[in-house]
Amino acid sequence: MLSHTLALRLLFTLLTAVWLFYWGAAPAAGQQECGPGGQCPAGQVCRASDNTCQDTGGPTRTPTSTPTVTPTSTGAPIGAGCPDAANCTSGNCVDHVCCADASCPPGESCDNPTHVGTCSPDPIAPAPALSRVGVLLALAILVALGGVAVLRRRHGA
Repeated sequence: MLSHTLALRLLFTLLTAVWLFYWGAAPAAGQQECGPGGQCPAGQVCRASDNTCQDTGGPTRTPTSTPTVTPTSTGAPIGAGCPDAANCTSGNCVDHVCCADASCPPGESCDNPTHVGTCSPDPIAPAPALSRVGVLLALAILVALGGVAVLRRRHGA
């Protein structure tokens, strides 16, 4: 028979898993979620694949002293974030990323995490088995069953 402490740990683990599945984890350290309408701080663009802000990869704003005049805006490399095509060395800004291709065919995008900067098939997200209401109902049933089990164990039945 499960101990009371073990039952509570299992219930907590289940609740945590349900929470992370439906509401997701926080962005990784150093990343910021995009605001309403894909708004990000100056110098950053919203990456649609994970809804986080990323640097545009443009030129630095730190002044330097050089004896000769050199161009400072060389354009962002392939795979860097971009607000428009003029910021990219390739001249192609697809899905807010400097891309090797001018556009991606349907079902492909240029900002997939494993192939940033080239058109590649979109990852397939698993379909949820239950709606949010269904998950909450299932969770309520599990909590009720756990409560009944705890009460029965206390009364020695």
